[in-house]
Amino acid sequence: MLGIAIIPLMGAVGAAIDYSQASATRAALQNALDATALMLSKTAATSSAADLQAQATNYFNAQFSRPGVSNISVTADYSSAVGSKVVLTGAARLATSFLAVLNIDHIDISASTTST
Repeated sequence: MLGIAIIPLMGAVGAAIDYSQASATRAALQNALDATALMLSKTAATSSAADLQAQATNYFNAQFSRPGVSNISVTADYSSAVGSKVVLTGAARLATSFLAVLNIDHIDISASTTST
């Protein structure tokens, strides 16, 4: 009986490991976005949209480094319509280790932040 139950049990443990890696990666993504938004808020009002995006990418890449993460993208937007604010949105794809057996080879992760 234990031999039959070990297969779903190992699958559940593997899914928990992949989920915890995704959760930690999302937290690191959020932290890097927050730090980047704070850095950009200093000069966002005087930067062009292209400069703002380039600075956002450079600051973010300096902060965020996780193994197994690909397709990383960061989008920066500055608005002064209702007060000044910098909005950053980030996305990434985390390769799974255990869920790949169940044909789930990646987990998409996203986060955003706003700095005023």
